[in-house]
Amino acid sequence: MRRIVGAAAVACALSVSLFADITPQKLIQPHLVVGQPAVVGPNVTWVVRNTGNSGSAGTQLKGTCTAVYTEDPVRAYCSRPWATVAVPPLASGDSFTATVTDLLHIEKKTYPPRWRFSLGATVTGTGINTRNEANFIFENFQGPPPPPPPATATAGSNSAQVSPPPQFPSGPKMQFATDPVQWSVSAPFWLVLKNVDPAVDANNVVVTYKCELQPVDQPAKPVPCAAALPIPATWTVAAIPHGSFKALYQISNSIWPGSQWTGPGSPPPKYQGLRLTFHVTNGIAPDFVLSSFK
Repeated sequence: MRRIVGAAAVACALSVSLFADITPQKLIQPHLVVGQPAVVGPNVTWVVRNTGNSGSAGTQLKGTCTAVYTEDPVRAYCSRPWATVAVPPLASGDSFTATVTDLLHIEKKTYPPRWRFSLGATVTGTGINTRNEANFIFENFQGPPPPPPPATATAGSNSAQVSPPPQFPSGPKMQFATDPVQWSVSAPFWLVLKNVDPAVDANNVVVTYKCELQPVDQPAKPVPCAAALPIPATWTVAAIPHGSFKALYQISNSIWPGSQWTGPGSPPPKYQGLRLTFHVTNGIAPDFVLSSFK
């Protein structure tokens, strides 16, 4: 594999099937070849060239994006796993520039996160000799990726902790987060589930949660929530493509103990904190804890 290193390094491995004992002079049919992509912002462009000895009919280019590694999946991720572009009929020796828009999201910062993406292109159609495929590595660093840091999110005295991941025999690698990351009990925020697996799509993922309250008189002995919170007890997420995410539920600031006891003359609160533990039942994901415990 050839590697080109720059502001954003691109390594390419082009795979084109050839027919045995057939020279280009004897090939009397179209033969489409996909060149190395050019990445400009969120868009990825491939050049499709007809190297055969006859014209081709209209075909389709399917561009794909897979996050092999990303240091910050909020700032660098695949905007979508794939998209298609129509390629017009091409005469022998002619070419067409196919652009897949909004395939990547990479924020440009003074200290950008490290990322590595796999960009693929496949041209399909009738009578074009081969199912042409090209695969490239688009990256801004070289070598093995560093080990991921522990996932944490804080908001003042409130905290979000991640427990060690449970051992599942199989399933896509998932990760919880909040949006915004610096969540607060004084403002609504979203609970987000990300599919950080480099290759496996997540289908019918089930999310459950446990709710606990921290009593004022016995803070070291949390108790289960007596009444159901205005949050579904379970979610079933139909599909999260690898490298993508799903906002599950907006958590209101009104669920936290103390938000309803304001002003003089109000009854003293029985509880001073709330803890929610979210769990994925059919994927590899650490439990995610949102807590306002004192």
